Amino acid sequence: MNILIFGAKGQVGMALILAAQNNNISSSVYPIGHAECDITNSEAVEKILKEYRSKLGRCMIVNAAGWTQVDDAEERVKETFETNWRGPLHLAQSAEKYGHDLIQLSTDYVFDGMQESPYTEESPVNPLSIYGLSKEAGERAVRASCNRHIILRTSWIFSLYGKSFIRKIIELAEKKDELTVVTDQIGSPTSASDLADAILRISSTCQNDFFQGWGTYHYAGAPSASWYEVACFVMTELSKHNLKSAKVIPATSADFKMKAPRPAKSILSCNKIYRQFSIQESDWKAAIRKEIKSIAAEKHD
Repeated sequence: MNILIFGAKGQVGMALILAAQNNNISSSVYPIGHAECDITNSEAVEKILKEYRSKLGRCMIVNAAGWTQVDDAEERVKETFETNWRGPLHLAQSAEKYGHDLIQLSTDYVFDGMQESPYTEESPVNPLSIYGLSKEAGERAVRASCNRHIILRTSWIFSLYGKSFIRKIIELAEKKDELTVVTDQIGSPTSASDLADAILRISSTCQNDFFQGWGTYHYAGAPSASWYEVACFVMTELSKHNLKSAKVIPATSADFKMKAPRPAKSILSCNKIYRQFSIQESDWKAAIRKEIKSIAAEKHD
């Protein structure tokens, strides 16, 4: 199946392009940039999805575009909803009209983080922030407008490119001897590379005309951890490769003046995606080891 990637320059979009190369299917993947199509413009979306339908037939649309600046979203409400709600609405409506399928990426921020057990796809949503509200609105728009859809909730995405927590603390460790990181936010760190592989597998399965597993799924990393634990793991791995590391100082969310509230504990259960697609959770520790090993190889060349 041909795959159209919206948001191709973000972490997930770039990981998808690389995953396609690794799987020798680059010729079937079409990155669509903002300059080519602004998803907040319904006419632009309809035009391009109609064109791809006539050229390629039925395609899988992956919407990896989104407003992800969580704190800025609190003040830029209109822009956030335009991207995270209206954009998915336009993609879903045109996908339905022209016979495409749609994978819409969503987030653990649709939950309030008050539940002790992992969140399942059936857990009630209760977003705390503008970002979370906008993503939940995007989910509802997709469900209402496109029958053949997959809403894929994920969390704490990291990679060596784009705006990633892992990349940020590695860069900070090169400049500082101490880093302060929160201990009271618990989640499921997720490798963008692993997420891309999951999306490709889902896309392959969905092309079967008899596929009936449309709906909402969770895909995230394991085991759950705090940002502090993740940072400590990164520093340990940096040290193993003789790369500059830093001491990690624990702190609470109250120590940081953040505009947007975060879920305190938003662990995603991935049982459903395993049952349907045989996709296992992302091993974030293995992914970080691999990425730091590649950094070390470049620096030591």
